Amino acid sequence: MSYVLKRVLLLTKDVKFAVNARKALERHGSFDVVTFTRGSAAVDHARGAALDAAVIDFRLTDMPGTDVIDHLRAIQPNIAIIAAPDHPAVMRLKDKHNIQAIVDIPVSLRQLLELLHTAMQEMYEAQPDTRTGPPLQEGDTVPLQVQSDRVEFWVADQEGGGTIIEVEREPSRPLSGSEAFQKLLAEEPPMPHVMEGSTIRDLRVALSREQDVHRVEKSLEESRSMPTNRLPSEESGSTPAKLILETAFDQSTPIQEFSATQFLETVKERADVKEGEILPLPSWLAESERYIREPEFLPEDLLNFTQPLEYTSTPTAANPAMIEDGQNLLTDQLEPVQRSHPAEEDVDQADDSSPMPPAPPEFESPLPDMAHLAALSEPDEAPPPQAVIAADSEQNPQMAQLAL
Repeated sequence: MSYVLKRVLLLTKDVKFAVNARKALERHGSFDVVTFTRGSAAVDHARGAALDAAVIDFRLTDMPGTDVIDHLRAIQPNIAIIAAPDHPAVMRLKDKHNIQAIVDIPVSLRQLLELLHTAMQEMYEAQPDTRTGPPLQEGDTVPLQVQSDRVEFWVADQEGGGTIIEVEREPSRPLSGSEAFQKLLAEEPPMPHVMEGSTIRDLRVALSREQDVHRVEKSLEESRSMPTNRLPSEESGSTPAKLILETAFDQSTPIQEFSATQFLETVKERADVKEGEILPLPSWLAESERYIREPEFLPEDLLNFTQPLEYTSTPTAANPAMIEDGQNLLTDQLEPVQRSHPAEEDVDQADDSSPMPPAPPEFESPLPDMAHLAALSEPDEAPPPQAVIAADSEQNPQMAQLAL
C-alpha cells in the first residue's frame, strides 16, 4: 500500500510561525510543506509543483491575497485555500473566492491539522463526477471564464495590533474597438530599429533611387578623406606597464624568494625612472611593515649601546632610567658581629666562684703505636739474598745463568 504525502503551501510574513508549522507538519509524517513570504515567489513555485492545500496570509506587501488565490486556482483549480486573518472583510470574500476556511495566524498545530483535513476533504467532495467530454479537434477554441470585476484587497497591521483592510473595486466596462486597439498597442514591444532589423532587400529598396546612391557614395568619400589625428606611438620597450608585466612573469626568481620590495626595485632598475614615480600599493606597505614594526610594549627610551658602559665588569647592561644616583644612596651602619663562644680573656676574667667542669678522661686509642707503624713502612737495610750456585755450575754455564 503506497502512502502519498499531502503537499501544502504556507504563505505568510510571520517567519517564526512558518518555520514552526513546517517542522510540526513534517514531523507528523503526512505533509510536505513549502513556505514563502512573497506572493510572486509562491505563484512561481505553484507553476512547477502540484499542491493539495495553501495557507495564504492576506497581510502581504508585494501583491494582494485575492490575486494569489486567483493565480493558484488558474494553475490548479482543485487546491484547497485557507485564508488569514479572521477578519470580517476576509469573511465577506469567502464565498466569492471559494475559500474553504479562515483562521488567525499564528495557530496551534492541532487546529491547523484539523483545518487542513477539513479543507482538502471539502474540495474533494465538491468536485463533479468524472465524465468524458467530446475530443477536441485541431483548431478548436477552449472558452475561458474571466472574472467580471477585479477586487484590490490590501491588509496591513496597525501599531496597536489592529488590522486595516482596504477594498477597492474596479468596475468592469467593455472596451470599444479603438480602446482595445490602443491597449494592445501599448502591450506590444517596440519595433526594432532600421539598422537592427533591416535586410539586403530593405537596403536595395532604400537605394532604388539614384539620388540616394549618390548621397551614400558622397558620405563614404568624406569618411575616407577625414584625417586621423593619432597620437605618436611610443616604443614598447619604454612602457612601464610592459616592464612590470615582464618582471612579474619572469620565472628566473623562485617563488619562495619573491618579495614585493625586490619586485619594485627590479622594475625601477629596468624602467630607469626617477625616485617617486613608481610607488608600491598601500596593501604592500602594510604587509611589509607588519614584520618590521616595533612592538608596542617596548619603552620609549631605549638604551644607547654605541657608548661604552661606565663599569666594564658589569655582566649585563643596566637601564640608566631604572638606576638612581649612587651618591644619594646611604648605607646602613654595620654592627659588630657577636661571637657565639667567649674569648680566652673573657674566660680568665670570669668569676672564680663559678664551678669548673671536670676534665674529661684520657682516651686510649685501640690502634697500635704510630711509630711502630712507621717503622714497618721503612725499607729493610739487610742485604738481598745471594743465589746459591751448585758445584757443577762451573761445568755447565747455562745452568748457572738460569740460577741467577
